[in-house]
Amino acid sequence: MIRPIALYSCETWATTKTDKQNLARFERKVLRQIFGPRRNQNTGDYEQRKNEEVINMLEDSDIIATMKIKRISWAGHIWRGREQTIGQVIYWKPKSKRSLGRQDKDG
Repeated sequence: MIRPIALYSCETWATTKTDKQNLARFERKVLRQIFGPRRNQNTGDYEQRKNEEVINMLEDSDIIATMKIKRISWAGHIWRGREQTIGQVIYWKPKSKRSLGRQDKDG
């Protein structure tokens, strides 16, 4: 339930390295809350799970890989739909040029 919300419309995002790091950090934080703390066998205290533990507990791919898959899927969708509205908008080339300068006043 977390990924669909976090990755809503990610196909069209212009992400930076920092954005990807923040997404991965968010996912680890949420998973840490879901899995809860682990109990230390020696002391009996509860400890926060490390990043490696949280990542290993998750059997699915990480959020960045999921985002890349969705982007590739979206690109294929656009490529196949050249005759549809989305393809027409993306591949549209204007037939005439605008004149240079300011627009004329009508009144």
